[in-house]
Amino acid sequence: MKIRKCITKQNGISLAELLIVLAVLWIVLGAVYGLLEVGFVNYQVGEGQMDDQINVRLAMDRMVEELREAREANNGAFAIAKAETDTITVYADVDSSSSGAERVRYFVPDEGEANEHELRRGVTPASGDPPAYEDSDEEVTTVAKYIENGNEDIFTYFSQDYKGGEDPLPSPVNLVDVTLIRMRLIVDVNPGELPKEIDVKSSVQLRNLKSNLGD
Repeated sequence: MKIRKCITKQNGISLAELLIVLAVLWIVLGAVYGLLEVGFVNYQVGEGQMDDQINVRLAMDRMVEELREAREANNGAFAIAKAETDTITVYADVDSSSSGAERVRYFVPDEGEANEHELRRGVTPASGDPPAYEDSDEEVTTVAKYIENGNEDIFTYFSQDYKGGEDPLPSPVNLVDVTLIRMRLIVDVNPGELPKEIDVKSSVQLRNLKSNLGD
């Protein structure tokens, strides 16, 4: 009886084949990493946009509350000190103290200035006798970031004649005519890219200026 020996020949992987496999693996891993990186960046931007959406709505609510309470200053000045498209200054008791009204300023710095994409709030207490509001006493804080209004006005002003379709008061605004203020804040964490910008609008009736309305 003859015994046959079966010899199996095993071929190894050549260096060229190994390099090709490694190259393909590198490409696949690179693509996966790229997708993960894009997803992570989008997540961070989206999360930041959500945080800023909350902040800008809180800032809008705060503006409405403080502007609604605009009143005569401690030195007898009119309740509204300044009314422009990117700045408003009023007198209001914002700390519920017995010291009367503070000067409250909401503004976005001009283009090219520091913090030009921030909505800022400045509060100046009255001091001295007779009372005065010194610019050096103003305390400024940031209440919203990434403001991208562009050519869209942040503040627009209306008189007692406003019924819903009339144009805002022309610039320069006659302060004693103002009875209603509209605010608009456009927030964009990453301009020109997703996610889309946030557009927050509100309006406020100046409660303590009802005499302007003829009531």
